[in-house]
Amino acid sequence: RRSPRTLLAVAAAVAAAVAAASLLPACLADVHVEEAGIQVMFPPNMRNRRINWALADFGEPKYGGLMQGKLVYPTQDMQFPVSGDGGVRPQCPANSPPAQYACVPFLDCGGWTVPKVKGQRQIVLVDRGPVDDPCYFVDKVFNAQQAGADAVIVVNDLPGLELTTAITPDEEEEAELAAQIHISAGLISYEDGEMLKNVLKNDGPVTLVLNWTNPLPRAAHVVWEFWTNTNDECGEVCDDQLAFVKAMAPIAKALSAAGAADFSPHYLVWTCPEEYRGSAACASQCVRDGVYCAQEPDEDIDAGYSGKDVLAMNLRQLCFHRVANASGLGDLWWDYVVAFDAKCSMRSLNFTLECAEEVFRTVAAERLPDAALQQWHDCMPDLENGAGPIAILEAELERQHGLDDESEVTITPTIRIDGADYRGKRSAAGVTRALCTAFPAGHEPALCNDAGVSDNECNASGVGRMACRVDDPAAQGRNRCINTFLGAGYQCQCGQGWVLTSQLDGSQSCEDVDECVSTTLRDPACTCERCACINTVGSFRCTGELPDRCNAAGNFGGCWHDAATGAHACVDSIDNYLRQIAAGADAGAASWTSCACPRCASGDGTSACRLCEGTCLHDQGVCVPSVPGGGGDAGGGASVVGAVVAAVVVSLTASAALGLTAYHFFVRPRMERHMRSLLGQYMPLSGGEEPALPGAAAPHAGGEGR
Repeated sequence: RRSPRTLLAVAAAVAAAVAAASLLPACLADVHVEEAGIQVMFPPNMRNRRINWALADFGEPKYGGLMQGKLVYPTQDMQFPVSGDGGVRPQCPANSPPAQYACVPFLDCGGWTVPKVKGQRQIVLVDRGPVDDPCYFVDKVFNAQQAGADAVIVVNDLPGLELTTAITPDEEEEAELAAQIHISAGLISYEDGEMLKNVLKNDGPVTLVLNWTNPLPRAAHVVWEFWTNTNDECGEVCDDQLAFVKAMAPIAKALSAAGAADFSPHYLVWTCPEEYRGSAACASQCVRDGVYCAQEPDEDIDAGYSGKDVLAMNLRQLCFHRVANASGLGDLWWDYVVAFDAKCSMRSLNFTLECAEEVFRTVAAERLPDAALQQWHDCMPDLENGAGPIAILEAELERQHGLDDESEVTITPTIRIDGADYRGKRSAAGVTRALCTAFPAGHEPALCNDAGVSDNECNASGVGRMACRVDDPAAQGRNRCINTFLGAGYQCQCGQGWVLTSQLDGSQSCEDVDECVSTTLRDPACTCERCACINTVGSFRCTGELPDRCNAAGNFGGCWHDAATGAHACVDSIDNYLRQIAAGADAGAASWTSCACPRCASGDGTSACRLCEGTCLHDQGVCVPSVPGGGGDAGGGASVVGAVVAAVVVSLTASAALGLTAYHFFVRPRMERHMRSLLGQYMPLSGGEEPALPGAAAPHAGGEGR
């Protein structure tokens, strides 16, 4: 991806190249920064801390979506928690930058990979640089992606710097790497990076939510532009442009047909700096004394097609759109570009006006009026022989510069949506996601929810399918996962027995409903006195009337019983059982019977109980053993019982006497004293002084000491 001035520097003479190179920083500074948001979710003390990040101009930002993931920092620094799968740290070669810069493949760093946990995303944090030998952003992101990253955050290397947009370098190898990046990446400030690292070191794991829901302006009718050129000799970049045009054509036409979006193509024009207008480079790439230029297709000003050839063909395609759009058929531009590449490419040496006109006739046949061809010719100015401004190119320069709140277009390809730059790979799915994000929430065209537009979070291993419990056997197919491009990328439809819940990051899930406490049940099998409602995952069941098992039919609940006497240890505890079930106890483990030996008996109640062989005092649960009377004294046992009863009576009598004495001498005088004190506040009382309490000290004349 080249800025116009960078291209000039490559094509011009050595002296001119040195001077032009000084213009490079200013040109790159014109690349508008599109920001999205990052929110810290965990640890709890950092929740809702927000961070801005500048989206990279490669990869695939999840426009309209959210991604929650665990932060992973690949470093050998022992101050940080181990970050790799299997509990290992990356071990990079000694002659390469440390692992946290991600400048070398992690395969060379001991085969380090990010930990993979089902249903969890991994966001890799890497450092910009190193300062003495920095590597490209593309390399960092690609290496992290190969190690399993779901997104990459690059930390700026110096404090106080403004965020910038990471772009693909003007190198074929880097362009090929960028084309393989399918995750999102961006740059954060040095200060925010240090904050995240300190949290990792001191507070433990960090969970972030990456937010792409509002990076673009929203409007009911979206206007978007595609800035391109007709050069087809720029390798990977040109191939990607053509692939994008072919894939995007049906989507663009559908949006246009629905009246949802207006599209217009544009072609980058640049002006040769005045100090170089006499150079061979300007002469090869420019017309009208260097005012209107296009980049040299093969960087060779002495051979092949020139920048002026590209400029002329750009004008022909631009004019085709103008003529077709005047007839309400502007979408024919997509067909024209695809057909032009098939017949008139530089590779085929047919990059000529004659070939372009042949394509015009083919595409316009029976669709554009007869006068359209002449209108097309009239639209194109004489580039070689004319003088002065060219209106159509002046309009392109003005649009290229943008309005006050728009960014200037400096690189191709560029996509601008409602005045804001699209960031990321020029893929049909990615651009469509961005276009869909530009509509007001809830008013997106139907195609925005197609699986091809957004990641399919509802596939077999998708986080949406897991969260919606689609494959849970208890759901019995009642739960659904619907793929969307908004928010978490999916929505749950929860069936009977399940409830839709929203998580902190805005994602959804289906959770089991406890019907026994959340609904009014009218089934008698759940509501009778001996009936229970048992909650199950996704449903519930009623027990019906639970039988009393403490009888022969119920085998006395499995407890001890004596067939001869009819005694048993079974206790019917239905009330306690119903309370346990209502509290969520396991119905299989709970029981409404228990085993306890009868009053005055001893034993475990399950295998044995020893009955009382004497007299059972039922109220006290005391077994009074029989005492042998000897000499035929049949009343021996009774006398023992009488003695016990007498002892109890004497004890109770003594307690009553003691209580009466305490009341008479202590409680009653105190009550009378307090009553007289209260009444004395309202009326004079006759009689002498209040009697002193037994043992009470006489009051002091001078008042209390504390």
